[in-house]
Amino acid sequence: MKTAKEWIPLALSILALAVSITSFYVTSLRTAYPYIRIGSPFHIYHEALTGSPSLVMAVSISNSGARLVTIERLGVLVRKQGANDGYLLVPFAFQKINEKGDFQNDSLAGPMTVSGGSELTKQILFTQANGPDTDYSLTVQGRYELTLFSWLSGADSPRAVDKFEFDIDQVSANKLSHWRDLQVPNSVPIERQKWNDWRPGRIEDIRKLTK
Repeated sequence: MKTAKEWIPLALSILALAVSITSFYVTSLRTAYPYIRIGSPFHIYHEALTGSPSLVMAVSISNSGARLVTIERLGVLVRKQGANDGYLLVPFAFQKINEKGDFQNDSLAGPMTVSGGSELTKQILFTQANGPDTDYSLTVQGRYELTLFSWLSGADSPRAVDKFEFDIDQVSANKLSHWRDLQVPNSVPIERQKWNDWRPGRIEDIRKLTK
């Protein structure tokens, strides 16, 4: 029978092997779901020709895993607080700020790939994809709920990655309504307000709203 002193080297070897395997998994194999958040403030304006609402947002993606991940697409669901229906907006273009300080389309929006252990930030223009009517606009004072969804490469269903509330005060509502009527695409900066914890059980409700 082995003595305690004889078991110690074996135990240390097993421990070292376990640490090596764990280290190899974390540094070379692990795939983590990226951390995706919307910056504050974001901007709201309405398209000059259609009057449809658009959102300009800085979206940050952080990949803490070891392998690269590809976000195939994003979606933003906006609805008035307490409302049963929602409006889906999807990425239209990646943007940059020009020499005048205005937002300018840089390229059409597409999949975004982030290497392991790195971060990526994109300024994205979201435009309306669908809704219960064709005259949807963000021109009414009140509190709204916003949920950001992402689809990873190969995933069939979206995942809610950020959710918060924001307010449109009366002054901002008046500006947005006035500019929309004049077909002027001026924007209003909006700060994100209350943070909400996302409950996975509600994903089916959101899926029904965004079909």
